[in-house]
Amino acid sequence: MAREIGVRQRGGAGTVRGDGLGQGRAQPTTVAEARRAIEDARGRISETLDAIEERIQEKRHDLQSRLDVLGRARGRIRSHVWPSLAIAFAGGLVLGMIGGGEKGEDHGMRRQAGTLSAAERRELRRWRAERHDRLARRTRAARRRGAGQRSMFAQVRSALGQAIIDGLTDRARQMGR
Repeated sequence: MAREIGVRQRGGAGTVRGDGLGQGRAQPTTVAEARRAIEDARGRISETLDAIEERIQEKRHDLQSRLDVLGRARGRIRSHVWPSLAIAFAGGLVLGMIGGGEKGEDHGMRRQAGTLSAAERRELRRWRAERHDRLARRTRAARRRGAGQRSMFAQVRSALGQAIIDGLTDRARQMGR
């Protein structure tokens, strides 16, 4: 910190601060002058803080706009919902076909087309009964809460999401065996 050097003002009533902080103002000699000086200092500090806060906000907005690399893509997806959904579905289908496993692997699903063992048939019947019960419960609950009030997009999104979750759950169960 700079040192404060007391210098008497010519003709005057106080000392001038020589550290540059006082900006050449005379030091107060009375309580009223000290209060006025404090209020002036508060005003200058408040103005400085406002300017700093404004600059910080500008820098923050600049940084956010630079970091939002997906902003344009997100806007296009929101403005073109159905084509985006179709692209996502097609991409998932392609990835599933590419990464679906080797030809010799069946992941316990089927050995040959149309042939299931007795145990697999029982498991399939049990799974279908569970799915039927789950869908029936969901339909009853939706009717109670008035699902007809939701938009078509919300209903499709919910059904697709639930179908994906159910499929992944079943797949995980089968892989865990």
